[in-house]
Amino acid sequence: MAGHTFCTSEVQTTIPLLREVYDDTMTKVLYVGPDTCSMISKLLIVDEDDYEAWGVEPYDFDSSYFHCWDLIHKGIIRVADVKFDLPYEKNSFSHVIISDTLEYFSSRYLNSTIFELMRVSREGVIIFAGKPLILVSFYRYPKHLEVIRIIQFQNLPDTNLTMRPNSEVLRGGKGI
Repeated sequence: MAGHTFCTSEVQTTIPLLREVYDDTMTKVLYVGPDTCSMISKLLIVDEDDYEAWGVEPYDFDSSYFHCWDLIHKGIIRVADVKFDLPYEKNSFSHVIISDTLEYFSSRYLNSTIFELMRVSREGVIIFAGKPLILVSFYRYPKHLEVIRIIQFQNLPDTNLTMRPNSEVLRGGKGI
């Protein structure tokens, strides 16, 4: 990941806007991505009793960050490989926000991870991708239909998909 710029600042800027747009429905958020401890600390500052923030750190974190260990011991943050089943029940969160993670997955893990993120989310999954030319926007979906909107791209690595700008991939049932 050396030399890569993460979307952390964009995510932090966007959270208040998303909270304003989704108003009462964005009550329990799962954040998955780099710098999870910092993100969750900022999300937990929200002055509302009915708002919760949880996190999954998919990468190694700086073990010298004491506050991070505190959040891990409280069970608010988990360090986990998001390519496999998440340790949460179906519809555990109103929204899942994932940043700078999916663009590094092969199609095999990308498909299963997106389905797993959708499984734990009631309202939708918000994806921030920092790798140039593969930007994925927020998508809402009925539970039987997955919608992925590719805003800008070129050939997607490890897949045989070549897509036109602003196209959508719609699939019901099994993987993409």
